[in-house]
Amino acid sequence: MITRIRGRYIGRNASSAYKDLVWAVGTAKDTTVGIEEQTIQTLAALDKLLQEQGSRRSQIVSAQVYLTNMTGWVTIHSIGRKGSALVSTYMATC
Repeated sequence: MITRIRGRYIGRNASSAYKDLVWAVGTAKDTTVGIEEQTIQTLAALDKLLQEQGSRRSQIVSAQVYLTNMTGWVTIHSIGRKGSALVSTYMATC
């Protein structure tokens, strides 16, 4: 049986699960803040979705990150190096 958690928009799911597979989409709630805060918001949202589907980040097999500006990638990595536990553990599992 497929389990779905509805997203913000009609016809869109934030996550779906089938047996032991989970597909999830995480986005920042506030896109007016900097890339650091957006990254933290997005990863927290993914943690919540994974938990709701009975999974956790240590079970991630693949992840894709989409940025509007590639200079943000350097910032995301620097967050992990500065010791953000949330970002560091995602970087370690992906």
